[in-house]
Amino acid sequence: MTHEPIADDLGKRRDRTYAYLRLWGIDTDLTVLPIVRAPSIIRSAPAVCGRATASSLVALKGQGLSLAEVFAFADAYEVWGELTVEEHDFVLEKEAAPEQLVHFAWKFEQAFVFEWALGLVAHLRFPDAGVDTGRVMEQLMTRVLTVDAGDRPQVRSAKELADAGDIAFALQAIAAASGSEPPLGMVRSVIEERATAFDWLLTSPG
Repeated sequence: MTHEPIADDLGKRRDRTYAYLRLWGIDTDLTVLPIVRAPSIIRSAPAVCGRATASSLVALKGQGLSLAEVFAFADAYEVWGELTVEEHDFVLEKEAAPEQLVHFAWKFEQAFVFEWALGLVAHLRFPDAGVDTGRVMEQLMTRVLTVDAGDRPQVRSAKELADAGDIAFALQAIAAASGSEPPLGMVRSVIEERATAFDWLLTSPG
């Protein structure tokens, strides 16, 4: 997606991002970092719930879920229509390559962002370790998959999404410029998966 600045709010947005990164001990020139346009139409709660569920399924497959278990989960929670083509092909793979398994296992990081976007997670913590996958699944099962549609959580405001996206893309840019190892013990896969999740969240549907 294109990260386009909003001219009349550019300074304030950069200041907020800078202040947040400073809390983590990151001091960098933010004039070169991307600022995203807040979407005029945000993703619906059912759409975000769907992406959280799909991301969790492919991550579970990456961690060793069997094909029979994939079918049981996908059928029970009607996930098939939420999967991308790449995800669909992967979950139906009988013997995925080891690098594929590792790649998709990191998708729990996207599910974590989607749960944050739904207000199920208070903060997106410093990206120096992977998420607690058990906690991600607990939130998904108890707050999304086993509740009536009308009781499911709602999506955060466009401003909240855009501010958090600024930080995610700033960290991605910092990691990309850092060479082999991101600073302060940050995990590159966590950073990249978060940025991918915000790419989707901040792309207006339709």
